[in-house]
Amino acid sequence: MSKDEFQRTVVDASNELPVLVDFWAPWCGPCRVLGPVLDRLAAASKERWRLVKVNTDEASDVSKTYSIRGIPAVKLFVKGKITAEFTGVMGEPAVRKWLEENLPSPRRTLLLEAEALLEEGHAAAAANLLQRAIALDPAHTRTRVRLAHALALTRLEEAAAQLEGVTPDPELIPVAEAIQTLHQNSRLRPDTLPNGKGRTAYNKAILALTKQDHEAVIRNLLEVLRLDRYYNEDGARKLGVALFTLLGPQAPLTRSQRRVFDMWLY
Repeated sequence: MSKDEFQRTVVDASNELPVLVDFWAPWCGPCRVLGPVLDRLAAASKERWRLVKVNTDEASDVSKTYSIRGIPAVKLFVKGKITAEFTGVMGEPAVRKWLEENLPSPRRTLLLEAEALLEEGHAAAAANLLQRAIALDPAHTRTRVRLAHALALTRLEEAAAQLEGVTPDPELIPVAEAIQTLHQNSRLRPDTLPNGKGRTAYNKAILALTKQDHEAVIRNLLEVLRLDRYYNEDGARKLGVALFTLLGPQAPLTRSQRRVFDMWLY
């Protein structure tokens, strides 16, 4: 396949329908395992996407352009761009799941828009989109975790409820753990905290957390760190890191206080 043919049958064609490209070679054993899996899934796709196979021995220029170093290599083109890819063999259930995660759909569109809003610190707007996405696919794990993320700073109990029975994708484990840390701290009673120099400030941080006064949370946690770095089994560090994780790197509080907070940890 020439570069021009690839441009026409894959890149340009993906503006109309997603194109899955299987880079393979006749001598490649793993390619012979994956190829039939992709064939079956393509046949059952109901024209949601089309499969194009590229023999790397016959299309060296194309392979070089797309940095193909190991095969089988699978790349999904949508609207002229690679939106997802993997290298090596996966079983049919895993490939089916990968396709469902990465093919365009109303749920995925809402999820991606919501994640962009979360990155910019617009949690309320993200939550609205994620509620719509959940309605389309109530069992979708990533959407539920992201909805919990969007709710965590203002509706912590609802956020924790979204995580019940959910096993997050690896990349979202820190988000899920951060929500759980906030939720556990919000339920602490003053009389359950250990005695020590940091007790009063830690209590103030918990009270501020229940009032959604995140600036006061960080201010009081800094006081805890100043008085007793490891008070409550390193609780101030854990709670502060969790809050910054959920606020995101672009939030004004993160940008103004994260560096100061981290300085007290070392």
